[in-house]
Amino acid sequence: MKKRIRAVYLKKILPLAIVLLAVAAALLAATGFGAFKAYSQAPELSKLASSELKGAKAYARISDIIGEFAVKPKSYDADGNVAEYKARYCVYKTDAGDYVGICIRGTRELIAAEQYVSALEAYTTEELSQFNMGSVEGTVGRLEDYLYEMLRAAVEQEELEEGEPEHDAAFLDAHVLPLVLENGYLGTMPRSGTWALTIIAALLAAAAIVYLIAAATGYWEKPMRRLIADESAAGANAAFDEGEDFGKKLRIGSERTFVAGKLVTEIFKTGDVIWTYGRSKRLEGGANFWSLVMKTTGGEEYVAPVGDAGTAQAALEKIVSFGGPVVTGFDKDKQRLYDKDLTGFIGRAKKLRAAALAAEKEEPEEPEEETKE
Repeated sequence: MKKRIRAVYLKKILPLAIVLLAVAAALLAATGFGAFKAYSQAPELSKLASSELKGAKAYARISDIIGEFAVKPKSYDADGNVAEYKARYCVYKTDAGDYVGICIRGTRELIAAEQYVSALEAYTTEELSQFNMGSVEGTVGRLEDYLYEMLRAAVEQEELEEGEPEHDAAFLDAHVLPLVLENGYLGTMPRSGTWALTIIAALLAAAAIVYLIAAATGYWEKPMRRLIADESAAGANAAFDEGEDFGKKLRIGSERTFVAGKLVTEIFKTGDVIWTYGRSKRLEGGANFWSLVMKTTGGEEYVAPVGDAGTAQAALEKIVSFGGPVVTGFDKDKQRLYDKDLTGFIGRAKKLRAAALAAEKEEPEEPEEETKE
């Protein structure tokens, strides 16, 4: 009995917990596990080695930008010129001599970058580097192919490397990296998205852990443990084995009835059932699905899904066959009396049972047929 009841919820809890943990891991992976880097110190982008760049959290000073190679407009003015920028892609050179992109977003950062890029036409980068234009922080990710080609083209321009000859393809391949510092990103997406998915993942993981702890500690086995405490393990097994199954969820014995729910198998004394009736629910396609409702002398209600009307009727008759004062069938008067005066309902059930027994005794016995020799 114990193994069978435990299997009812283990078959559901373990797969559910695994699914929850898998979804949580997938959400964290989608963010690039950015939340785990949230409180780490961001190093300066220019100081990182080429092998350390991808996926690194870093910051870059706007005054170290050496040019712009692409923009993403947000709106245009009446003349068709960009009125507002969604993002600006700027060229950045590390101390190792490698070129990467910086994608700048955010109103304050975009204004600073626009002012700086405009000033590049009038001043040299060495002169502008003396100004504090602020910085941008984010995560280094892969640069889209078309933007990478634009970055390469920008680096090729002689004015980006004052006084240096035009770079050949080998140099570009070696030093123009398909990477971009995404301003405001924490992992693979903006901070807000990273935190939202991380919180959802944490809730899913917490739910999975709670389910597993509950399963391990036998939280959903309380009815079974109470039965074992009352009857002993041998008595509980005997009560279970003596019962008859009606569908997969209901097992009725003379002493105990077992109703297997989604997680908990409810166990109660069959003799406590004072009222039982079938209940149907129309499914798609017009078919009816039946359940057996059992109400007890203690005011509890148990509903066991059994499937069809025949099984519901057979289960009802099984309960009645044990001889207790059980009322069958549903009507509003019975429901009203049960809800408002349970003691009166029980008394009525006993009277009905006594009347039925008296009627059985008064029925004359049929005479036996004589046999001729």
